[in-house]
This record gives sequence, C-alpha cells and structure tokens, in this order.
Amino acid sequence: MRAPDGIGSRSPMTRRALVASGLALLAGCGFEPVYGTAGEPARTLRSELASIELPEANDYRTFELRNALLEQINPTRASVPTRYRLDWRVGRRIENLAIQVDAVVTRQDLTLAATYALIDLADGSVVDRGRVQRTASFNIRREPFSDLVAREDAERRAAAAVAVALRQQLTAHFERQEGA
Repeated sequence: MRAPDGIGSRSPMTRRALVASGLALLAGCGFEPVYGTAGEPARTLRSELASIELPEANDYRTFELRNALLEQINPTRASVPTRYRLDWRVGRRIENLAIQVDAVVTRQDLTLAATYALIDLADGSVVDRGRVQRTASFNIRREPFSDLVAREDAERRAAAAVAVALRQQLTAHFERQEGA
C-alpha cells in the first residue's frame, strides 16, 4: 500500500536537502559543539574544563559525583596543566513521595545538591560560584536488598544529572570570560 502524498513519501534527495539546510542554519547561528572539532573556541573551552582539579571523594555521593563530573569536563582524559580548583559541598535529602493509606512509603525522591566555588590557582580568587541540584525518584518495595539497589541507582542518576548541570555552569562561566 502506498503512503498518501506528503506522508513518508519524501525522496532521499529531499531528506538530504533538509538535513543540509538544517546544518547550514546551525552553522549560521554560531552554534559550536563543546567537545567538537569545529574551531579554536571549542578547543579552548575543552582545555579550560580539563584544567579543573576536582576534590577527592570522601563518601559514596562525592565519589559518584566526582566520577560523573570527570566524564563531563575531561572525557578524553587530556593531560593539561591545572589552572583551577573546584571546591564543593554536596548534600543529599530523601523525601517520601508516595504514601499509601496504611502509611507505607512506596516511592521516594533523592535530591542531590552541590554548592561550588571555582578557584583560580594563580591568585587564589573565586572566579565563579553557584549551586545546582537534581532529583531522582525510586521505588520502595520493602525488600532490604532491592531498596538499597534502588537508592544507589537513584544516587548515581542524581550525581550524573548534577555533573551535567555543573559542566553547563562551568561552560557558561568560561564562555562569559571569552566574551569579556
């Protein structure tokens, strides 16, 4: 059966033209990938992010956050001189989300928050500071092992989300510095 005109009947040439015009629009608006190879600004931003020293992990939540942030700011593990230090305080809060009529909790929210300061090692000054927080939910099944696994998974998901938000904040900082 043939699709009606206009629905799924585009030729491969038309699709290529649409993709090419979309890419041309992105290039025209100044879009540059953070980790791409499009030009020098991306490389500068990449090296700025890679030059951040992260604090050592002292518990499970900072271990997960540190590893997730390392993947975000230096995914290729490039060796660059350290120019900045990121100091942070990480907090965690768990709240009951779903409570049955018999007062049994069946779902919880785990919120991970990081208050950070980016310190320039050349003069010790704080060049950026902020706070990010993300929430991950998990089910409570009243089975000790599955509850522990669900909570640890929520912790990993929240840490990954906080790491992405931190990278976005740090990227915005370096882009503001580049434009100044």
